[in-house]
Amino acid sequence: MGTNMLIFMSILFMILAFFISFITARYMIKRTGLFESNVFAAMMIQLFFGVSAIFAWFLYSNGISTRLFFDGLFFGICLLLLSEILLVASLLMMRKQFSEHVRKIKQVLRIAK
Repeated sequence: MGTNMLIFMSILFMILAFFISFITARYMIKRTGLFESNVFAAMMIQLFFGVSAIFAWFLYSNGISTRLFFDGLFFGICLLLLSEILLVASLLMMRKQFSEHVRKIKQVLRIAK
């Protein structure tokens, strides 16, 4: 597998991790109404996938060249930080929508009692 293909797979893995953690957080916030704890759980999912991608890069590039290793490591860390910031920012922007959804669920539960 070439270096370009591995870079592409790492980027794709990070994007997939972002969407998995975002969808999981959105679903759980709507279901439970707990915002902070579910955002933290989504951040940990994102961190796990990001560190896994960086570790895979370490295993691949360790024997090839030191420059390739450090460039990929820097790229992976920057991509991980960017995806974490985007995850938290997008969930914070949707917080009002989540609170309205939770309020509707509480109204339905009050009527059901």
